[in-house]
Amino acid sequence: MSLWLALTLGAVALWAFVNIIDATLRQHFLDSNGGLTWVAALMKIPAVIVIFSIFGLEWPEGVAGYYMLLAGVLYIIPIIFYYQAMSMEETSRVALFIETIPLWSLLHASILLNERLTGTQGLAFILIISGSVLAAFKPSRKKWHFSVAFLWILLATFLWALEDVIFKKFEPGFEEFWSAFGLFYLGALLYVFAPLVSKKVRGAVKTIPKKMTKGWGALIVTNEILTLAAAVMFKFALTLNKASLTLVVAAIQPLFVFIFGVLLSRVFHLIRKEPISAKILTLKATSLVLIVIGFAFM
Repeated sequence: MSLWLALTLGAVALWAFVNIIDATLRQHFLDSNGGLTWVAALMKIPAVIVIFSIFGLEWPEGVAGYYMLLAGVLYIIPIIFYYQAMSMEETSRVALFIETIPLWSLLHASILLNERLTGTQGLAFILIISGSVLAAFKPSRKKWHFSVAFLWILLATFLWALEDVIFKKFEPGFEEFWSAFGLFYLGALLYVFAPLVSKKVRGAVKTIPKKMTKGWGALIVTNEILTLAAAVMFKFALTLNKASLTLVVAAIQPLFVFIFGVLLSRVFHLIRKEPISAKILTLKATSLVLIVIGFAFM
């Protein structure tokens, strides 16, 4: 249990840094969701090579291999929607939206893993969605408005929760965890062919060499290392406990994102500053409290 908890919390902390870096890349490096997703896919190549070199390519009997590739595809595609949301809202608000993952996880796990839902989990569903929706409302000078970024993240989290559950269901069919993870990353790597079918992505990719500097290159590599470490820790944690429970513990990510964002923006001027007015802080705190209470019922 302690290993599972340490892995889950470690993954959440690393993903908080990743969220902040992603927002910075989207705002200052490349104004293209598809282009940045292509970069994320391209950066999977070294990891895939290392994993297959050490553990080999295992293709288990049945359909487990195909579903692991599918999980990888379902992991990379939603990054397009995620970057769109990042371009529209501050990072900590997007992190609050991402907390809808457990809702989809409950749905997918009940169908694919036969994890039965209880009455208290129904109450948890209501509380979590209420907190997430509350975070989608933003105060302005004259009136409140609903953030469309929430809808983009809702689509992304539906697919991310599905790939998490697919990974948990089919990973036991592999002899090694790393063999399953290697195929998972190989599925994500397939997005590198997106420029062949999308003129928009192809155009964005062509601009990357002109924008690339040593600083941006180092940040992108660092981001991929953190993403890989977080993904490995989280996927391994999924094999040690229930998928729904693992996702529940990950609920504190918005708090990490907010704290890291406030601190890092004081040192690095390119990092987007988090708004800290009393009204916004109260709204986000209330949203987070509703989400955390909801998780307690799960």
